[in-house]
Amino acid sequence: MHRLKGPKDTKVKLGILRYGEKKIRQITVTRGEIPTKSVTASYMLDQTAGYIKIKNFGENTYPELLIALAKLSQQGFSSLVIDLRSNGGGLLSEAVNIVNMFVPNGLTIVKTIGKLKRGNSEYKTTVEPIDTVMPVVVLVNGETASSSEITAGSLQDLDRGVVLGTRTYGK
Repeated sequence: MHRLKGPKDTKVKLGILRYGEKKIRQITVTRGEIPTKSVTASYMLDQTAGYIKIKNFGENTYPELLIALAKLSQQGFSSLVIDLRSNGGGLLSEAVNIVNMFVPNGLTIVKTIGKLKRGNSEYKTTVEPIDTVMPVVVLVNGETASSSEITAGSLQDLDRGVVLGTRTYGK
């Protein structure tokens, strides 16, 4: 299977042996792009609680989460469970965007400090939030890492959410 992976629009030859045949057929296929979703589940847990599972923090996590929240809004949710269990992280900027949905504009979410001064960065919220009062619970476990920990920790530290679960990876 790993040999099928490669750059988009490149070709790979496959040998196919069908049941009952003795000769291997050779075919050439062109590799394509397989889109992966960050938000893998979104539904109502009961009459008021919405649930969203975020698998990782990729380029489209923020827009996917906006769509999921809009669908839950149509169903009348008034509290939210964000599931970050087994989320290994990803783009720090997307984590900041997610936190920005629930906390006021202009807050520092995280600072990175490098050995050289030019490696230092400060990530702040930059837009008005969607909601700053709705109850939020963030689920975590031992496989919650990196940007997921930043998201959970920021929501907790800024008194915007409750973190529930087991100890995270520990970044």
